[in-house]
Amino acid sequence: VELRWVVGALIVGTLAGIALGALQTAGGEGWKIYSITNTGAVGFFANRNFLGTLLVVNIPFAIVLMGSGKPGKKTEEATFKVVGAAYLLVLLIGIVLNRSIAAAFIAIPVSLASLALLPLRLSWKWYAAGLAAAIAVAAALLVTNSPLASQMMSGDEVSIQTRVAIWSQTLKIVSDSFPVGTGFGSFREIYAFYEDPALVNRFYVNNAHNDYLELVLEMGLPGILLICGFLLWWAAGVRRIWRSSDGDLIAKAATVAS
Repeated sequence: VELRWVVGALIVGTLAGIALGALQTAGGEGWKIYSITNTGAVGFFANRNFLGTLLVVNIPFAIVLMGSGKPGKKTEEATFKVVGAAYLLVLLIGIVLNRSIAAAFIAIPVSLASLALLPLRLSWKWYAAGLAAAIAVAAALLVTNSPLASQMMSGDEVSIQTRVAIWSQTLKIVSDSFPVGTGFGSFREIYAFYEDPALVNRFYVNNAHNDYLELVLEMGLPGILLICGFLLWWAAGVRRIWRSSDGDLIAKAATVAS
């Protein structure tokens, strides 16, 4: 029961964010909460990637909603299918309004992986999972290597170039401080130490825009071991949930969302 309330709160909050995002798209800056805010629909956030992430996280729960009717009750099953499909459509509209390229690409494999939540034959679920992984890899290659990528991301070109420069500098610091790291929470100070004084202005880099890379910089080898340990724990939890006989769809949807 508690999990259903959590999912319900997630859906209500997301719908409110989409509604606010639609007003922001139609009415301009006046509907945005923060003075420094990305373009596009951002909802209650300042960064459109945050709202985009929230929208993508909701996709598997929309699929679960479609299959939430009690077996044998055709009217109830049909109602949930319509409501779930409508919610999925609203999410996709929200992603379009949001204009986050990352969310648009990630939504494709997440949608395919979410098909495994439907009452399909096991073989079809494996096909869906495999196709989702293949599309995720293809999307990553498209974003990083193709000429189409530069056209799609022309509006974010400066942001992308800035992040690449930050990652390159962070890797240099990692190479100088590995395996002990620079100390937890030290990124801002240590990054400033490496900056070219001739290029310094009132703007400063407060994080690496890559949590894994920042953790490795600050914690060194223990940080890598911590990341690997977490991923192994997560994979074991996913395996346990999907092999469980009770078939809790909300728990399975949460694994896709995460």
